[in-house]
Amino acid sequence: MTVGIAALSLLWAVIIPAYWAMWLRGDHAGDAHPPGYVAHERAFLLPDLTLSLLLWVTAILALRGSGSSSGAMMVTGLTAGGMMLFLGLIDLSYDLGQGARARDYAGDVLLVGSACALVGLIAAGAVA
Repeated sequence: MTVGIAALSLLWAVIIPAYWAMWLRGDHAGDAHPPGYVAHERAFLLPDLTLSLLLWVTAILALRGSGSSSGAMMVTGLTAGGMMLFLGLIDLSYDLGQGARARDYAGDVLLVGSACALVGLIAAGAVA
């Protein structure tokens, strides 16, 4: 179970900053997004990078997997999972309200699904 937690955490810990690196280099002036989209999206930078850091810590603690680190991994992992769920649902509800493209929904659903999987893996490990 800890390998799954570490793998899922590392996957998103890499994807999130990679997304931002690409997004910040892009020119969004010609995008077919509603007014206010760029400001809305930029508001996610700090929470997303904080989430990425928590995911790195969760993965490291999961791989160490001993004694006090497992309790700390549960705290960081559940916090990261909650953040993923919250941020993913905000994005999903924004995209639904704006009539976004199908690829936007796919990213939202992947994030929300991954958040649920991460929390589920941690919870399953806690009761095992």
